Amino acid sequence: MRNEIVELIGLIVESLSAWLFYHYNIFPMLPALIPFILNLALFALTMGIVITGLIFRYTTKFQAMAWSFAGLLMPLSCVFYPLSSLPSFLRPMASVLPTTHSFEGMREAITRGSFSTLDFKWGLELNMIYLIFAIVFFRWMFESARSRGLLVKME
Repeated sequence: MRNEIVELIGLIVESLSAWLFYHYNIFPMLPALIPFILNLALFALTMGIVITGLIFRYTTKFQAMAWSFAGLLMPLSCVFYPLSSLPSFLRPMASVLPTTHSFEGMREAITRGSFSTLDFKWGLELNMIYLIFAIVFFRWMFESARSRGLLVKME
């Protein structure tokens, strides 16, 4: 709960800074951004489940690699640029990431002031599919770790 409060304070400070220094007010479009932010949080939960399963199975040796997943997905998630700017051979890979649809939807909300139902729907549907796979994967990794006696050996 404390982390969420710190993040909320950070969001408020950043929003006020944008308003004061750049005369950019994000608050009117915030209701259109919240569903996409929740979609991003759901994907983060899904990735957390997968990574936790991998850590259970491959012990703490895997932790160093776990931090690289976000960095690997960021270029395909179109965080800083639109999907159309990606090379054509990368667009199909980016399109299967819910993060891409979230950032594209947020980009549309900011530039056009409208909520992209299509991007939200695609992102949510992909998130649900990945969450189901993540739970099944976690169960498989957990059982594998338990059968090998790795849960007792966690450092």
